[in-house]
Amino acid sequence: MYLAFEYIGSRHATIGEPNRITGRCCKAGNLKAFKGSKMRDDWVDEKSHKRDAVTKKEARKLLGGLTVAEFQKYIALVRSEMDGRS
Repeated sequence: MYLAFEYIGSRHATIGEPNRITGRCCKAGNLKAFKGSKMRDDWVDEKSHKRDAVTKKEARKLLGGLTVAEFQKYIALVRSEMDGRS
């Protein structure tokens, strides 16, 4: 699974409430999963100023406002969306 993040607004915009324990917020954007690195890289290149290829660790930092359990559920959702695409 290859991940990419698409920012909504600027790269510094955050969304939601801060995590109660860490005080961190999530970056405003969406995570997307791809079956191959070429597919991901092509998607990122379409709008490279708003999209980044990321690792799972980098995605966790971008989504720091989520608890670990919420992040794992989000990864599972993103993976299931990837599996549903042709």
